[in-house]
Amino acid sequence: MLGACGILGLLAISRAVDVRTAEHAKFERSVRNLEIQADGSAKALMRRDAGRDSGLTEEKMQDECYGERTLVADEGPGVGDRIGADSIESCEAECSEIKGCESFAVCTHGSHPPNCHYKSKKVTLDEAATSHAGKLKDCKTLYKTKCKDAPHPQRFSKLGTGYCPTGYYAGWVAADGNLGSCKAKCQEEEKCRFFALYEGKTCSRYDSRAGDCNERVEEGGEYSPEQHTTFAKTEKVDPRYRKLGKGYCKSGYYAGWKAEDAISLAVCAAKCGTESQCHYFAFVEGKTCSRYTGDAKDCSDRQVGDDRADEHITYAKTQETQALYHFTKLGIGYCSLGYYAGWIPAESTLQGCKAKCEAESGCRFFALYEGKTCSRYDSRAGDCSQRVTQGGQFFPESHVLYAKSEQADPRFRKLGSGYCLSGYYDGWKKEDAASLPICAAKCGAESQCHYFALVEGKTCSRYTIDAKDCSNRHPADDHTTYAKIAEVLGE
Repeated sequence: MLGACGILGLLAISRAVDVRTAEHAKFERSVRNLEIQADGSAKALMRRDAGRDSGLTEEKMQDECYGERTLVADEGPGVGDRIGADSIESCEAECSEIKGCESFAVCTHGSHPPNCHYKSKKVTLDEAATSHAGKLKDCKTLYKTKCKDAPHPQRFSKLGTGYCPTGYYAGWVAADGNLGSCKAKCQEEEKCRFFALYEGKTCSRYDSRAGDCNERVEEGGEYSPEQHTTFAKTEKVDPRYRKLGKGYCKSGYYAGWKAEDAISLAVCAAKCGTESQCHYFAFVEGKTCSRYTGDAKDCSDRQVGDDRADEHITYAKTQETQALYHFTKLGIGYCSLGYYAGWIPAESTLQGCKAKCEAESGCRFFALYEGKTCSRYDSRAGDCSQRVTQGGQFFPESHVLYAKSEQADPRFRKLGSGYCLSGYYDGWKKEDAASLPICAAKCGAESQCHYFALVEGKTCSRYTIDAKDCSNRHPADDHTTYAKIAEVLGE
């Protein structure tokens, strides 16, 4: 039986454990071991510690992630604080354990460790940000969300003990030797594929020469491999595509084998995203971004089985993304102005009419009279709010009117008119502003782009995180600003 001092000593050790989401099971095992050694009073003290939620399961933690955004104006009631935390990840783990914690504010001042202030409020991306200049600079809000919805810039999967035998290019800076800093380093370095963390010693990073890093150095050698834990940078999912797997489509090829289009997965995805005929792409980093039309069918029977084919990874554009435009039903009648084409019976079905209007850049509206006409209208129609709905020689009561609008890109949300007051870094190139999809693709391919303001045919102005939440915009009605809500693909 342990004495009171021994019990308190064991409790101090248990509280000093650096709790991280990936190490939750290990932490629970250590607590159980301590409980076996200690008496019943020690168990009671442990369960009373900080109001922890003992019902937390590993499955729940794996499904629970944290989104990151600018500090909210209304943070909500507090449920605890951690002053001088080891890392943001340890604060995430602690919030996951504290009963009632739904979000937290993390503030860093210079080189000091972060302070985390836990809150019971459920936070969303749409809430107003604080207007306090100092807090905007030093603080941000992290909030609980399902992992599939979390706008984290990058994910990493734990491979295990040891380090990659090849591909090393940087490391052994003690200040980088913690999980948070190591993730940040690997995230910002395009060529980083893996990192091996030796706490307080090194964040060793490895490039593509490491292959899949399955055969790691786990013992022996001069660098203490048994003290290293290796993590792999994983693919971020772009909602416009789904991964099919190795190989390439056997038919439908129309373009590829330009190294500049294959710099990264993000660049290749952006290329396919701006081409309406692109239904699939097969990517080989640094070599090709091969694109395929609908003639590839479902691309399920791919070319595989040899080294050249197996280095390709194929992605499919979702059906929602393949449609560059969607159409909104306005009602009976047709526009009083702006007519430029129609009255061909063969085109006069809903699908045929959508296809015609989508293919014609000047088309803003169409009025369908089944079997008779697909009448199309250009910008002279204005907003077509003054429709002809009865009378006249063209049977307006038999027409159904639709408005064409650009398909929303799921990576962005529309903020409204105007442009951000700070954070501008590039724009005013006509070729980037040809359309909303092209401008969105440009921003999507640039990791520093958090917002873009489009003036069609003039500018696709892009802004960094220095724009804060871009809620206080310059009132320029010709600009429309969009915010990035999820990162594009990237490895």
